[in-house]
Amino acid sequence: MSKNTGSVSVVVPTHNHGRFLAEAVKSVLAQTVPAHEVLIVDDGSTDETPAVIQGFGNAVKSIRVEGRGAYGARNDSLPHLSGDYFLNVDADNRLRPDYIEKTLAVLRSAPERVGYVYTQRSYFGDESGVSAFPDFDPALLPLRNFVDMGALIRMDLVKGRGFDETFNRGRGDHAFFLSLLRDGWVGQRLDEPLLEYRVHSDSITGRVRRRYDQPAIVELLIQAFPELYPPEVAREARDEARNRVLLSVIANRRPDAPARERLRDFLAFSRAGFRHAEWPRQFAYLLNPRRTTS
Repeated sequence: MSKNTGSVSVVVPTHNHGRFLAEAVKSVLAQTVPAHEVLIVDDGSTDETPAVIQGFGNAVKSIRVEGRGAYGARNDSLPHLSGDYFLNVDADNRLRPDYIEKTLAVLRSAPERVGYVYTQRSYFGDESGVSAFPDFDPALLPLRNFVDMGALIRMDLVKGRGFDETFNRGRGDHAFFLSLLRDGWVGQRLDEPLLEYRVHSDSITGRVRRRYDQPAIVELLIQAFPELYPPEVAREARDEARNRVLLSVIANRRPDAPARERLRDFLAFSRAGFRHAEWPRQFAYLLNPRRTTS
């Protein structure tokens, strides 16, 4: 693919995010460098999503799939795309107006083995702030994914591998960028918050649930990419996954938590760190959350 070309295909996957979808699409259509095409992938939505899509008329294309999950929906989008670059914009997020202009300029002038450009995220909604993603570090990536799927990516790299639907339960973005790293491709950071990431109740709930699954998902990553996980790296990845579970469970304590939720947290905590110093307190929280969190 020639880096002198610059057509960007934008994919907006959505499932019952009709209340956010218009903002996401409008942010794409308002780019200072227009997208080559905008494709909305409606993954079986039962809310107002079809009406929102219809409201954009010929400004966007759309397809509907049924229950494919985020990575299945992205895979289904690929035959419909003709641009030189791939850009995923989740339906609850937004782009700054100069996102395409700035990331495209960086990627077109980057060294040959740079396959994508990622930016910082600015958070809005139920939380605010700006991410602190590091410069691209191939040694760090197996341990922690610091690249959002909202990166601008060479289309040939996306179509050449697709997205692994094994990771629909979590870490699919991580698996994708690890597959690029395994094949010798690296990323480049643009240190500006050009991607606006909405934090809301659905995203928070999903994030917490995925944290409980981290040890199992990390094992899948280790199995899928043995070249990137020699024994010492695999050990560190497992330790970090268990620690994320512990921190998430501790942060999730609240006095009005129902018994089923407390039991789920206790079992997750016990699997991740039975000998942890906080285990007795977690057991006490299971029995009496009000006293433990007071």
